[in-house]
Amino acid sequence: MQQIYSDQDLLDALKREGKKHDKDGMMGPTYHGYLAGKNKPSAEAIRARFGGWTTAVRKAGMIPAARRTKDEMKKLVKLGKVDAKYPALRMGMSVRELKVSVGLEKPRKPTRERYIDEGTRIARKLGRAPNFHEFNRYTKTVTAWNPYRLYGRDWKAFKRDIDKNLKEKEAAKAVKTKPKAKAVAKKAAAKPKKAAVKAKAKPKAKAKPKAKAKAKR
Repeated sequence: MQQIYSDQDLLDALKREGKKHDKDGMMGPTYHGYLAGKNKPSAEAIRARFGGWTTAVRKAGMIPAARRTKDEMKKLVKLGKVDAKYPALRMGMSVRELKVSVGLEKPRKPTRERYIDEGTRIARKLGRAPNFHEFNRYTKTVTAWNPYRLYGRDWKAFKRDIDKNLKEKEAAKAVKTKPKAKAVAKKAAAKPKKAAVKAKAKPKAKAKPKAKAKAKR
């Protein structure tokens, strides 16, 4: 006589198989992976009951091996369950973009801003905006060819942006330091001068009465 399993029996069987491959029980087993094990009930029974293997895996509270949604792929990448390369390819993103979207990496500034910041750092060292060769010599991130191409080979325009950024940062720095200087001066002025403490005069010792001269015998 054929045994009839309840829906919960089928889902529990799926969960047990899933935990064999993933201790957290988050990633569900594949259809063929389930077939390879000694499982009861059968994979075909599970698929028939829920109208598909992927649907059954999701009903069991796990993420299927195929046809994953974007949210499911992001969740697995964030937890380090899968490599980010394939999900990024599926979603039409770079690996870095995917990692930024799930909070594994910090977002970078736009390309132009990063180049200008690098040029500003070098300008502080030189005392002026660097030329092409100086940028190439002192840069720590990119070669001078990157901003050169981005600015359409107009290095003078790049230098103007560096000078502008440098002035803005110096002005912002000056604004920050002024309140500090004022606060220090105000604090010094508010300090009350210590009143000179007068030493208490010690009371003069009373003169001892002279002993009466002994009467001569």
